[in-house]
Amino acid sequence: MQSGTNTALLIFSRQARAEAEVKSFVPTMGKKGNTSIAQKLIRKSISTARKTRLPFFTCYDTAQHGDTFGERMANAIEGIYAKGYQNVIVLGNDCPGMDHLDLLSVPNKLESHPLVMGPATDGGLYLIGMRQDSYQRQAFIDLPWETSQLQSGLIQYAETSSNAIFWLKVQQDIDNAADFNTLLTCLPGIDPLRQQFISIINSFQTVSRTTNTLGVFLKYLLYNGPLRAPPLA
Repeated sequence: MQSGTNTALLIFSRQARAEAEVKSFVPTMGKKGNTSIAQKLIRKSISTARKTRLPFFTCYDTAQHGDTFGERMANAIEGIYAKGYQNVIVLGNDCPGMDHLDLLSVPNKLESHPLVMGPATDGGLYLIGMRQDSYQRQAFIDLPWETSQLQSGLIQYAETSSNAIFWLKVQQDIDNAADFNTLLTCLPGIDPLRQQFISIINSFQTVSRTTNTLGVFLKYLLYNGPLRAPPLA
């Protein structure tokens, strides 16, 4: 069997509204604007997955089960194994710098390495590739998820089970306004994703300016009384 045919991609993510509840990409835009940013990031991950032509599944927060982040991810991964796939590649919505060629390299690497990890600059991960024979449920659940210690925790996980890790190139994930600003700075000006982000930001700035102008006008009415038309000649 070819390496890609027994491998499935799993996009493990919050829905856009839930993502905007915990991440503020552009603080001045509020939840509505940040939801729009989150939606673009999610769509980018889906587009990247589709370009690989590998089977892929999504698991949003509304379909996740478990009391902890580790339990929810473990249950989602086990659901993919239950479908008959031997390898699972998990990605989120927060690493737009990863392209489909990066993903396509993972199945081949899983042939010689039970674990393939994409390290993020903050100590977390933007990708987890795992063969079923390297998966240990409780140890996986107990990893220090959503902390800067996740990479070191995975090294211990691998050592305990005598599994080798292949580390992909380091990438920055997008967790806050500083990360998002760095992304906008690094993306080429003609990059479609950057243009979409700029369009969203500009649209909310226009709304903000209009709202501020209306606010000034209403204050004028409040303190100066209603406007009157000029007297008839």
